[in-house]
Amino acid sequence: MKTSAVLLSALAALAQAQLMPIDQIDQIGPIVLAGPIQIPDVKGYLVQQLPFNSAIKAPLDCNTTETYIGSRVLKGWQPTACAAVCNEQSGQKGVSKKCRAFNSYLTYVNGQPFGSVCSMYTVTWGIQHAINNGQAHNGANYTLGYSYLFTNASEPAYP
Repeated sequence: MKTSAVLLSALAALAQAQLMPIDQIDQIGPIVLAGPIQIPDVKGYLVQQLPFNSAIKAPLDCNTTETYIGSRVLKGWQPTACAAVCNEQSGQKGVSKKCRAFNSYLTYVNGQPFGSVCSMYTVTWGIQHAINNGQAHNGANYTLGYSYLFTNASEPAYP
């Protein structure tokens, strides 16, 4: 099985573990980190590091409405690109769910950085919902790192 197919399968399994389908895959392929990752200043968003290299596993809100609105996998760790995707999602005609927060994190396959996931939400979930730490799938170990939650500073929404 090709690396891309293995990753796609694993990311789908990770998404399923988070109850989040992967909507779009961009630039599949291994990445190389050229030194420590710096948290970029993402205009219009407040940032919070999530504990224990974990990602948000969003529950339903108090009205039993799904607050997860999509994911995108990008090559490299790109919170600024995630912000653009979140803003684009909110501006689409016919889209009733506004993106008010996103979780950007790196995925690792057997300890090697592979790509980043940008998961988008209609509300900001607290760190108590950062409980997804990855999983083993088809003989490979998928873990997470550099997980940060970005909240729209001008339109925050809390459950």
